[in-house]
Amino acid sequence: MIFVEPAFYGDFNGGSGQIDVVESDQKALALFNEINSSFSSGVKTPVSDDIRVDLTVGARQRLRAFGKNNCELSGQMVECSGGVNVVRVSESLTIPMLPELQPIEP
Repeated sequence: MIFVEPAFYGDFNGGSGQIDVVESDQKALALFNEINSSFSSGVKTPVSDDIRVDLTVGARQRLRAFGKNNCELSGQMVECSGGVNVVRVSESLTIPMLPELQPIEP
């Protein structure tokens, strides 16, 4: 289980959440099995243990303090994308996949 939490705590500290890695891998295996049933070549290499999580503070904020199109959002991590200020954060993690959830035979 991966827990995603705010980097700091305050009035506008963002959100938190979690990702159930095993559940995600089970869903992915079901999808791979569905795909493999219609193709003869199938999956030839194991799925990577690397997970990438991308988070974006986007245009539609409920808090009016951000201003229209996030015009009040500022700082080194803020970039303008299509006239809207956004913050994008990416993080990569290595979490070994359970062998029984790999879409290929060991």
